[in-house]
Amino acid sequence: MISRQPGYGLADPEWNGEVETFYGAADNSFGGNVLISYSGKRFGLLGNFVGRRINSLRPGDGLDSHSAITRFLGLPSDITGSTSLPDTGFTQYSGTFHANFLIAEDQNLSFRYQRSQQDGGKRYDQLLGGDGNLQADLRNLMLDFGYLRYFKRGVGFFDNLSANVSYNSQREERINQGGQGNPFATITNDKERTSTYGVAAYLDKQFWRNDLLVGADYYYDTVSAPSFNTDPVTQVVTLVRPRVPNGSTYKLAGIYFQDVFNAVPGRLRISGSLRYNVGKYRARAADAPVVGGVPLFPDDSATFKDFSGRIGATVTILEGLNATFNFSRGFRAPNITAIGSLGLVGVGFQVASTDAIALDLNATIGSTADATAVSTGTPVAPLNSELSNNYELGLRYVRGRVDARFAAFRIDYANTIVRQTLILGPGAVGRQLGSQTITSQNANGAVFVPASTSPVLVQANFGGSKLNGYEFNSDLRVARDWLVGGNISYVHAEDEATGLPPNLGGGGIPPTFGFLRLRYQPVGKNFWFEGYVNAAGEQDRLSSLDLADRRTGGGRSRAQIQNFFRRGACVRGITTVGSNGQCNAAGGTLIATGETQAQVQNRVLPIGATINGVLVVNNDTVVPLFSAIPTYTLFGVRGGYRINEKHEIQFDLKNIGDRSHRMPGWGVDGPGRNLVVRYKVKF
Repeated sequence: MISRQPGYGLADPEWNGEVETFYGAADNSFGGNVLISYSGKRFGLLGNFVGRRINSLRPGDGLDSHSAITRFLGLPSDITGSTSLPDTGFTQYSGTFHANFLIAEDQNLSFRYQRSQQDGGKRYDQLLGGDGNLQADLRNLMLDFGYLRYFKRGVGFFDNLSANVSYNSQREERINQGGQGNPFATITNDKERTSTYGVAAYLDKQFWRNDLLVGADYYYDTVSAPSFNTDPVTQVVTLVRPRVPNGSTYKLAGIYFQDVFNAVPGRLRISGSLRYNVGKYRARAADAPVVGGVPLFPDDSATFKDFSGRIGATVTILEGLNATFNFSRGFRAPNITAIGSLGLVGVGFQVASTDAIALDLNATIGSTADATAVSTGTPVAPLNSELSNNYELGLRYVRGRVDARFAAFRIDYANTIVRQTLILGPGAVGRQLGSQTITSQNANGAVFVPASTSPVLVQANFGGSKLNGYEFNSDLRVARDWLVGGNISYVHAEDEATGLPPNLGGGGIPPTFGFLRLRYQPVGKNFWFEGYVNAAGEQDRLSSLDLADRRTGGGRSRAQIQNFFRRGACVRGITTVGSNGQCNAAGGTLIATGETQAQVQNRVLPIGATINGVLVVNNDTVVPLFSAIPTYTLFGVRGGYRINEKHEIQFDLKNIGDRSHRMPGWGVDGPGRNLVVRYKVKF
């Protein structure tokens, strides 16, 4: 979507617009963008409509590095006869309408509404791209967003007033069937809609070298989340605990002020800000589904209060050379998802602390986020706010043909919110965690459910961690028509107690990343060309959460090889049916090699072997497919040609070498060789 504001103030009304289309070869994607605007004397209107279709993706080298075929069977993903990845296509479309109206010379009213939707999406990393499940649909991803903003110049002591009301509603429907492709496993349907209503306002004032701003905001979140299970054999439907408590609410209010003080005009500028936030979460058992006379989630509430702030300075050392320093103190209050979520997330299956405690099985936090975790002895408890101290030092030099920027930072986290393995006391097997039944428990107390191959996780405040890093960006005009530019970034993260990578959740810590470009854009000509390189270093600092994550380390065991061999691989025709003539039974063979299940297990994870630093002891030993994310270098060339004032065509040939590549947390490998062509016309 284009976020351009509609203009007004023209003596003669004017219509403008542009149409853009594109095609991408790696996934046979296509789409377009249409923008129409009207500018009058006192008001302006703008409409923007976008649509695109993404088809099956062909990754670099035509292979999926994390495919369930590779992860569990030790074979390349293209044994299916296709180099394109199934279940990676989707359709997306969106529209927005903006309006600006000049009420008076000192007053303005603006309005925006946006509607977006994505259909046909699937979690490929839970299907053949990871765990091997049969269903992982993402249906009806929708966004409704709108605001009404009022602006006025001259309000008492202050120069300007800005106030707005807003509405943001996001909804989705997840349909999952676990068990690594078990066709008889329960199918879970989770519908969620989170709606946020907000009001905000600020006042600003310029006076004697100061730019002062004071403001306040308030947001109210409410969640509608019905969930149910369906038995695929009997078609019996059962209400289950929603992924997020149905009817839960979250109220967040804050007041803030900031000031920029030009202490020495042209030499020293000092800025500072302070904010006070209050957040309140609530879930009521009265809003929960009732099964057997018992509500499926309890009453729960939490309140979070704290200050955050920032102070910084910009110093002009020499003409064109500036230095900056910033210190900020922040806090991250747990949101509805962190507090109440119970279900599949990107890294596995997560349980809310209140649900873990309600099991009454002495729930404690595990030492890691994988199957080797042992109890730390720290009880699972409701989440508190995560605190951070942030330091940043920067330099920028802009003079003549040079524009260079360098920034170094350090972030110290306290009460870090991490994901660790949930450890339960004996007797957990058969107990219910939301839509899932605990099917196994290892000797250390880690528990497993069909929806994920990783152990059940719990979010917890667990110690502290720190991040250090830097970023460098530069552009150098080596000649009138030639420009060289690039950037490099680096981040190092560690747990303060152990020095190991922390289990921060999400996608993990990115590797060292660099970009270099050489552009030729002759003055007075209507074309340009640019060659470029993207490169990433090896990321060998993977946390235990990363190593167990199907998207990154891709951990697997001999028992999981058996499950996929008999279930997901059989249903997809990769292995033959069992001796009873059905899938999910012993006796089948791997069609590509003729191997039995035992032969595949002994080839991929032989007992007694050490693979990626892990000794295979028994059928439950989990061994990562990757102990590090490999380095990669991608070359590309792009350019554009302006046919005339109204018509322009651009192309971008990416990953010319067709290299396989993936970053931590990606659910699919990056595209292979890919030509993208765009055509734009203005009117």
